[in-house]
Formats: sequence, structure tokens, C-alpha cells
Amino acid sequence: MRLSLAASLAALSGHALAHGGVQKYIIDDVTYPGYVWHEPFEGQSQLIQRSWHSYPITDPASSNMTCNFRGAAVAGAYHAPVRAGSTISASWNEDGFGWVHTVGPLMAYMAACPGDDCTALSTTDIAGLDWFKIAEAGLRDGRAVADKLAWFQWDLWENQVTDHWDVVVPAALKPGKYLLRHEIVNLELAPVQFYPDCAQLDVRGSGSSVPSAEYLVKFPGGYSVTDPGVAISGHLDMKTKTAISIGWNTYQQLSQPCVQYGTSADHLNQQSCSSDSVTYPTSRTYANTVTLSGLAPATTYYYKIASTNSTIEHFFSPRLPGDKTPFAVNVVIDLGVYGADGFTTQMDKSKRDTIPHIEPALNHSTIGRLASTIDDYELVLHPGDLAYADDWILEGHYSKHSTYASQIQAALKNF
Repeated sequence: MRLSLAASLAALSGHALAHGGVQKYIIDDVTYPGYVWHEPFEGQSQLIQRSWHSYPITDPASSNMTCNFRGAAVAGAYHAPVRAGSTISASWNEDGFGWVHTVGPLMAYMAACPGDDCTALSTTDIAGLDWFKIAEAGLRDGRAVADKLAWFQWDLWENQVTDHWDVVVPAALKPGKYLLRHEIVNLELAPVQFYPDCAQLDVRGSGSSVPSAEYLVKFPGGYSVTDPGVAISGHLDMKTKTAISIGWNTYQQLSQPCVQYGTSADHLNQQSCSSDSVTYPTSRTYANTVTLSGLAPATTYYYKIASTNSTIEHFFSPRLPGDKTPFAVNVVIDLGVYGADGFTTQMDKSKRDTIPHIEPALNHSTIGRLASTIDDYELVLHPGDLAYADDWILEGHYSKHSTYASQIQAALKNF
């Protein structure tokens, strides 16, 4: 499909630069810091959280599904006291920057520890625990799975709405030592991405209830790649076989982004609009998205963003499954802007209010090559990272807090 560069980028799939996990817990007004994934395990102690790594687990049968990579208790690990019925607040906020994905559910499980001690459990031991779900936050009522704003996970994205998620310990739960397992599932990419984190609790109270066997599950073992809620991962951006998303950036928020389109450049007789015009504190621009649906397959469409300074672009709509017509594919690995208008790594929250004029320097970049050959391919396959721009990382401009959205926005606004 011959897309404009902006439309091509919207169809890409790949891994974001950074992912993450729970950074801290607040229980009965006490803050418990989390494990620091990028620091040596041996140098950390006195934590309720077990060890984890920021990278996702993509195999639901992996032993890492229990409590993340290694999932071990650090030296001097202990249990946080919590009364049954109390609220536990978990935050994914790292140095002021929130969660980095938007589509998929959040869940919280608990498991009783044998011997009334969770700290002594090995990675093998925790795989044998029986878990019961105490909370979940997924798709909002009446919303579509491909609508990023429809998921509670969106609220956590870059602290868009909130920087934490609250769960309640069941009020009638029997006292004892438990593991608490938070999990975020990212459904935007294929394969699916799981982000579990575990912490140790000392539940207190007068309850006597424990879940029956029908409510218990083991990790690994709770999910399969064939489960509908897992198998859908990576198939959301296309919307349907007859739809495509057009994305562009503006310096001001749009109340109603619109795109005019048709099969002739001289006759844009259709229009589609949305309310999707969003930003985050460190962005210089607002990202706008409009979905064009009901498209004929394998057809050239022309479109124009409804504004005073946009031009007419074109794309080739998706082919139907089974179409054996040969077509060209452009495969790229690291994608971004290299040059004067490169990455936004300083994370200056006032930047979007004082936007300097910088002439783009795209003549020797990956994205520049995509732009210059836009009519030579129908599809972009992107198996690598959106967040690395050519050899930018070698020049010392890399920041572990950058997200792919902040890093390619400078490129998007030029096309």
C-alpha cells in the first residue's frame, strides 16, 4: 500500500525503547520503594518487591510469567503489613515519567505463601503457587478494542490521567503471608507482551476466607497464545481489512481532526473525523489520528488533512487475504531522525511552548530514505526498535527516559 510517510509510520510495529514495572507501592500511607531493575541484584536489600527486568515476557508458558525475570527476593526482603480491606496503590512512574503503553488490561493477583513466609520461596517455588485475581481494569464499557483511549492502561501512559492504580485486599481474606502480583498486558504488538511484578505482603485482620479451587490459577499456565484475548495482540492498528489510520501532528490541539479523501485527487468526496488529538507533558506537538473505513481493497486513495496548509497525499489500501499479486516490501530496523531536528531527550516540559524553528536534516536518515522511495513499496515491515535513530545512540544523545512517540514526532510533523 503506497502510504504517505505519516500513514506508513502509523502502520509500523516494533518494540518501544523502554518498558518498565511497578516503581513503588503505597500501603496504609507507607511508601515502599521498588526494585531498581537496572542496578545489580546483589546491591539491593530491604525490599518487599521481588526482582524484575524492564523487558517484556512474550511467551505465556515462560517460567518468568510468575514474577518476571528471576523474580527473586533480595537480601533482607520482608513483608509489608496490610489490613484486609485496605487499598494498595502501585505506581509505574519512573523519575516523573509514567507507563509507556496504552492498549491492554491491568490485573492484580494474590497467592498464599506456604510456611507463612514468602521471602524463602525460590523462583521454582513461586511457579507452584495458586493465584487468585483481586482486581482488573481493562476495556471501558461500550468501547472498541482498537481504541487506545478506551483502555485504563491509556490513563497510565506518560501519566496521561494518573500515575497509579489502586487495588483492594479482600476484606474477608484469611490473615497470612501473600505475594501480590501486578500485571500489565500490552496488546499493541505481536508477540504479546506481559509485565508482571510481585511484592510480599503480611495480611492482617479477622477474616477466614480463602478462594476455592475454581478461582485459582498458576503462572505459567494461566494463559495460552491461542486465548482470544492474547491472540488478538498485534492486530489492532489495522482496525479492519477495509480501514486505515491517518496520523499527523499539530502545534495546537484540534477539537475535531478531519481527513477528506476519495479515489481521485480532484474529487475528495468523503470525510472522516475523530476526537483523537492528544499530547503529553514533554511533547512539542499534539498527535492526531483519523480512521478511514469502508475502503475498497487494493485501491489508490487520495486524501487531504482538513487544514489551511496541508497537501493532497495518497495511499494504496490493503489487499484482501489470498491476493497473490506481487508487491514490494520495505524492511527497516532502527527508525528515527538523525540530524538537527533529532531526538527530544532533554524532556523539558516547557519546550512545546517555546518551539524553535529548526530546519529538518533528513538527507542521510532512515526516515529520509523512506520518504524518497515512498512509491517503490506497498508495505513497511519494522522488526526493530522505533526508538533508535541510525547511529544516534553512538553519539551520546540517548536517554533511557525517551519514548518512541517523543522521538519520532519531529519526523512526523515534517510530512
